[in-house]
Amino acid sequence: MSRQNATTDLWNSLSPDLIGIQIEGEIVFINIAGANLLGAATPEQIVGKPVMDFVHPDCRGIFAERVQRMTGEEIEVALGNEKWIRLDGTTINVEVAAMPITYQDKLAVQFIARCITGARK
Repeated sequence: MSRQNATTDLWNSLSPDLIGIQIEGEIVFINIAGANLLGAATPEQIVGKPVMDFVHPDCRGIFAERVQRMTGEEIEVALGNEKWIRLDGTTINVEVAAMPITYQDKLAVQFIARCITGARK
């Protein structure tokens, strides 16, 4: 088993929180818990979509600024609160932490989010 497959299996089986990776604004990985948090039955319904599709308009400016800081300065961004949008259009409040990583030989951002509104399904 490759290291990447082992990591993906770990993220899917052990984390109750959303774990995702974006490259240039596109979600390239999301775990099962993350897909469920965003209202999808499977990760494949989320992968390939722009991450901004899930960030509430009220939070897009700060979200973009955080991503710019991470990818430009390669720094970790501390836990912050944001509003996100599920596939069905409902808004949820999440705590988000993120950090720059290299994924598939590209600069990426790994993010972890936890629902703080009780809307998790």
